[in-house]
Amino acid sequence: MKRIVINITLGLALLGFTACSTQQNMPIEASKMPVVLHGEKHKVQNREYITLLPAGTSIPFNIKVNGDVFVESVEKTFLVRLKQDTYIYGGKSNYADVFNLWISYDKKHWKTLDATYKGLMALDVSVTHEKASIHLGFEANNEE
Repeated sequence: MKRIVINITLGLALLGFTACSTQQNMPIEASKMPVVLHGEKHKVQNREYITLLPAGTSIPFNIKVNGDVFVESVEKTFLVRLKQDTYIYGGKSNYADVFNLWISYDKKHWKTLDATYKGLMALDVSVTHEKASIHLGFEANNEE
């Protein structure tokens, strides 16, 4: 019963690659920005606003497996929930730029996404004569 296991662990910043960057200041005055509750319809007169994701908010976490080695592509969405209120500024595109997405837990102290979270992604491929399996793990933690 020969078993081959390949473990690849990649450290990365959430939603992007770790890179050297200088900490910039928040590009807006947060205390003057309107706060919009995630999931509620809103009318904001100017285009700039802060989104509040309250603790317990469900956020879709999408995983897609595709490529020319697979017969078909598969995609699955899981709902994950936040532990604490989170204010977000920026990220107006489908793929947020980690250096232009700002996070705060109190709307006073702001950090870029890459400075707020650290992440880990682990890939495990296990092969025996009986079965083969692939496992992907994702972990996100506060940087503090």
